[in-house]
Amino acid sequence: MDMHNGKVRIRGNKGLSLTTGLNYYYKYYCGVQIARQTRQVNMPDAIVTVPKKIRKESPYEVRCAYNYCTHSYTMQFWGEDEWQTELDWLAINGYNTVLDITGQEEVWRRFFRRPWLQRSGSLRLAGRPWLSWLDVHGQRRKHQRSDSA
Repeated sequence: MDMHNGKVRIRGNKGLSLTTGLNYYYKYYCGVQIARQTRQVNMPDAIVTVPKKIRKESPYEVRCAYNYCTHSYTMQFWGEDEWQTELDWLAINGYNTVLDITGQEEVWRRFFRRPWLQRSGSLRLAGRPWLSWLDVHGQRRKHQRSDSA
């Protein structure tokens, strides 16, 4: 990041380099804070100059967001607006890998409708708030397998 012809120039080798650079400029030069729950986006009236060239590099190749509980407890009722806000936040904070299980319960529902699975009578799907427990094997099976297969 530097100044070029009176404008702030942000460069990077990937899209996330640019978005995290923009977030750095907002946060440390403009006093703008973009958080998950709050937005303080009162921009200064004039361009805030960058006094010297800044170079930032992440030591991490993969920056992962979420866990199974996040989807069950937080995101199950989100619509397009909430997802767009979240995706923007992920981008400006440099996340490049996201655990995405959206729609997974529909895949399971279709799979478990197969006749050979229904005959066992022991398969149940958890409701949306409890999907994380199913995902992390916290839901108890009605019948435990006794063989060592």
